[in-house]
Amino acid sequence: MSDEDTKPEAPVTNLILDPSDFPNESQKPFAKLLDDPQSAQQVFQAFYTAILRSFVEDAKANPLRDLHPSREELKHRWSICEAWFRRARGDLGYSQERALDNMYRALRAGIDGQVFDPGKADGRIWTPT
Repeated sequence: MSDEDTKPEAPVTNLILDPSDFPNESQKPFAKLLDDPQSAQQVFQAFYTAILRSFVEDAKANPLRDLHPSREELKHRWSICEAWFRRARGDLGYSQERALDNMYRALRAGIDGQVFDPGKADGRIWTPT
């Protein structure tokens, strides 16, 4: 074995992402979907509020349901919110406000095993709140 065979590879210090690494807009790093870095708190608060509301609505519909959701269920609902936000901001080109205004309805559809289509959801027209 030569010395070259035993040398560890140099660590990657300057990673440049090629746009082709992200086949569509929804695959961008999450931070690039935000209006600005300070709006992350607003986005995560909207996720939290939608998830909390979904558990409250589930408890109303089924009072015997366990009120202590599992970690997996929380992760599942969070991932639905994140997927919706990525789709709304990236693929659909929605403003951040519009994406967040539809968060609960998108989460509810995801929990029910459906794909949320805001144009066909209930015939409402979105206006800023």
